[in-house]
Amino acid sequence: MPAYFKAFPKKFLIENKSTKSGNKQKIKMVLNKIQISDHDLTELKNINPEEAVKVMIKSADDDTSIEDIEKVRKENKDDKYKIL
Repeated sequence: MPAYFKAFPKKFLIENKSTKSGNKQKIKMVLNKIQISDHDLTELKNINPEEAVKVMIKSADDDTSIEDIEKVRKENKDDKYKIL
């Protein structure tokens, strides 16, 4: 099940490397002021570090609350990739 949360990006680190076997790209994002429910935090903790994940970053309104995100998550629990 996906995990939803609201946060403010603090820093982006983008690395591009060319090797004999191909190109590699890493993107690291440091987040600040994270708002996440206990349920979604548990979902994040259960992700295997070696597992591929799908990440969607979307601008949120200032007045979007964690309760709003939780409500949408519950409404769309059967659709893994539903856009908020």
